[in-house]
Amino acid sequence: METTDLAPASDSFTTAYFEGQDTLVTVSMRGTIRETINLLNLQIHGLHCYRSAEVPLYLALQLFDTQQATICMPEWLKLDRTRTYINNEMENPGLQELQPHFFEVSRRLLIVFREHPDEHASADLSGSATLLAIEFNLNNLFDIRRQKLKDIIDTAIGNRLAPNLTNATKFELIGLNTYKQFSDSFSEIHHLSLYDSANSA
Repeated sequence: METTDLAPASDSFTTAYFEGQDTLVTVSMRGTIRETINLLNLQIHGLHCYRSAEVPLYLALQLFDTQQATICMPEWLKLDRTRTYINNEMENPGLQELQPHFFEVSRRLLIVFREHPDEHASADLSGSATLLAIEFNLNNLFDIRRQKLKDIIDTAIGNRLAPNLTNATKFELIGLNTYKQFSDSFSEIHHLSLYDSANSA
């Protein structure tokens, strides 16, 4: 199978990542912020030292960069879970459901976690090895899903039908050339379907 990294095009990654900044992640506070934090869609009534809180990714990154908090690895990004994602994709037809903005948020979090890899060590693997294994699984998962998505769209074009893109993430769609080709030809497919319907009436 062809291997790629998680970002098929830098502009695709930037667009999707910007939208994923609202993803909630858990932080463990190192300091205390007593003031109420007013965000676009959320109000946080203070953050307290040695306590955990769920905050949007963009705030978590700011707290991490200023050493006021550490970011906890989400359950959906842990090594065992990424293996499960791959098994689910291999065993089931169609794209399986993922966390919204899964790939772009995962990539950004891995960059953060690499700064303190020892925090993610397991009984069997060092922290660095664990993060490397997670990244490998994410790349593998991305390739499997990309091939599935291409097959879905190719079949739809061949049958002159709209594809079932349920569970395809926006990041996957905007980075896929086949999807662009489908989008460009969708009007033609639609007109052909109408033409066939009119002739059969």
